[in-house]
Amino acid sequence: MSVLRFGLAGGALAAMALTAGAAFAGSFDTEKVTTDRSLSSFESVYIAPVQADLNLDVIAYDPRGTGDRPVDKSDVEERASDFHAALEKAFSKSYAIASAPGDGVLTVEATLTDLASSRPTLADYKRQSGLSASSVYAGGGAMKAVLSENGVVLAEVNDSFTSTLNDGRARAWIWSDADRAFNQWSRNLVEFVGDH
Repeated sequence: MSVLRFGLAGGALAAMALTAGAAFAGSFDTEKVTTDRSLSSFESVYIAPVQADLNLDVIAYDPRGTGDRPVDKSDVEERASDFHAALEKAFSKSYAIASAPGDGVLTVEATLTDLASSRPTLADYKRQSGLSASSVYAGGGAMKAVLSENGVVLAEVNDSFTSTLNDGRARAWIWSDADRAFNQWSRNLVEFVGDH
C-alpha cells in the first residue's frame, strides 16, 4: 500500500467562499487543548503548507456506494493548495499572517486525511471508463489541524465532512463539497483560536 505524504504552499485556485451549512455547526469532531495559554492572545499566525496523508492505492469505487473513491496525486496537490489558501484567507481577517514560525507566532499545520469528489475525476475515469460526466456524489473530506508555537503543541482538532445529496446544493464543480469543507474548517479554526 502506498500512502502519499507531501506539502504545498500557496494557492493556485482561490477557494470559493460559501455560507456555513448546518452540518458544520461551528465545531469539530474532536478538540484538544493542551495549554493554559490563551490561543486568542497570538497576534500573528503562520499557515504551514497543508500536508496530505491519503491512500492512493484505491483501484475502483465500490458500485454499492461504500468505501473510498480513487484520487490522483495531482488532485490531492491542488486540493491541499486550495485548503492552504482558504486558511490564509480566513485567518488574515483577524490576524497578521507570518512568513515563518517563531516566538509569539501561532503555527497552524493542517493535514488532509480524506478527500472525496462531488463528481467523477480523471482517477475515476481511468479506473471505470463507463462513468457518466453527469454523475454526482456526496463529496467531502477529513482533516486534522495542529496548533503550535515553536514546535510545542498547544491544541489539535479533527473533523470530517460528507455532504448529502438531499441538501439541494448544486455540484457544478468536481470538488464543490471539498471546497465547502475547506472554507468552513478555515472559519471554524479562526473561531476556535478566538474562543480559546
